[in-house]
Amino acid sequence: MTERKVLIKRGEYYNPTRVLGQEGEVFVTRSTICQDSTGAKTFRMGMTEIEPGNTVFAHCHDCEEAMYVLEGEGVFVIDGEEYPAKPGDTAFVQSGQLHGPHRCVSSDAFRFLYVTGPVVRPQLPEDNYAPGGGKVYFRTERME
Repeated sequence: MTERKVLIKRGEYYNPTRVLGQEGEVFVTRSTICQDSTGAKTFRMGMTEIEPGNTVFAHCHDCEEAMYVLEGEGVFVIDGEEYPAKPGDTAFVQSGQLHGPHRCVSSDAFRFLYVTGPVVRPQLPEDNYAPGGGKVYFRTERME
């Protein structure tokens, strides 16, 4: 019989990562459940935080994604269509579907949980790409 493991990760242990896009976009992400930190094989979960005036760059990836709004108000852009979002709203993105630039439209940060999958290895910058095969270039900075 396989031993089941229960893992509870406390929020204060997540080191946020600032993501800087090639067009100057800035947002913060915290990966809470992912292969490299928990061994999860079929999904990745985290939280994205967009401060007022900032965006998440347009991109697509080879997995589905669901986003659930926790705080603030924003706009999800999926296949060029804008979808206003507020706490309690959920957005779904199909594999390979262009999404972004998502943006904050409230005076407070726009925060949402995301779940993607399946995950076959830790996420790398080349997992994100622009339509037509172009790359989305970005860099990350660990925050204290």
